[in-house]
Amino acid sequence: MRYISCAALALVGLGGCANRDPQLSLDSLRRQLDAVEFYCARKDPGIFPECPINTDSLQARIRSYEALPVPPPVPLTADEETKIIERSYRYDREWGAKGVSGRAPREYDRPITFVLTSGALFRIPSIDPDSLQFWFLSNPYPGIICGSENQTNAFGIYADPTRFAAYFSPGGKLAKVAEPAQMSQESLDGIYADRLNGPLAASDEAALFRICGIIPAS
Repeated sequence: MRYISCAALALVGLGGCANRDPQLSLDSLRRQLDAVEFYCARKDPGIFPECPINTDSLQARIRSYEALPVPPPVPLTADEETKIIERSYRYDREWGAKGVSGRAPREYDRPITFVLTSGALFRIPSIDPDSLQFWFLSNPYPGIICGSENQTNAFGIYADPTRFAAYFSPGGKLAKVAEPAQMSQESLDGIYADRLNGPLAASDEAALFRICGIIPAS
């Protein structure tokens, strides 16, 4: 059985597992749950049984911590807040530079469609590839393409489109496709757009989402 480990969470900047401080432990567990839900979004639990197992386990641990008396958190200093926010801006600058130096080929739609279709089939093997729809919306930098995709649900009805951002290297090769999990815009902004408190605000995905207008760029 596969589990989403503390080390894996640490790699995406979530600090690993909970520690002995009740408030920090609760915050850590909530961030881990956000990361697990992001990882498991649109994945078939029959193929990824670790998803409901990890989700249920984290939710149970969160409930147990919420029942404990929690001291007020120690506020960050102004310098600490500035460093956290600046880290996300550093990602924005790096991806802006990559976007300028990259180059999307004339037929950029073909590799993007292939990658997104493969990802959809990996998550939901029973999906009809012909039901997938793709729109290419903008080209804010020479190497970055912004678009959206849609697919039918279990009832054959199209859900709300999901936005994506694709980056092509200077050689014209598709190097990265970033697409958020299906969630409310408020939840998405809380994870990626909040430069101070968002657990993934300082990440490659967040920078690409800001470039493509998937989350606010403020």
